Amino acid sequence: MTDLILGNVFSLLSAICIAVSVVKKNKSDLIWWQMIDIVFCLISNVFLAAYSALITNTISLIRNGLSYYNKLNVRRTILLTGLCIIVGLAVNNR
Repeated sequence: MTDLILGNVFSLLSAICIAVSVVKKNKSDLIWWQMIDIVFCLISNVFLAAYSALITNTISLIRNGLSYYNKLNVRRTILLTGLCIIVGLAVNNR
C-alpha cells in the first residue's frame, strides 16, 4: 500500500513539472523541466513496478539530455526510437 501511495505522489510531482514546462518560453528551460518530470516519473515507475514505462522513460531522459545539450540529431533520434520499441517490447509483461 505504501508503494502505491509513494508512486502516486511522485506521479503528481511529475504532472506538476510537466505543467510548469508548458509555460516556459525558453527551449532549454522547457527541456530542463521535462527532464525533472521524467526523473519523478522514473521514481514513480519503480514504486508502481511499471518496468516497461521505466525503460521508456529512461530512454526519454537520454533523448531530452541530448536535446538539452544540442547533441540530438536524426540518426540518434531513430536509434533511440528503435531502442525504445525493442526494449519496451522485451520488458513488457502484460
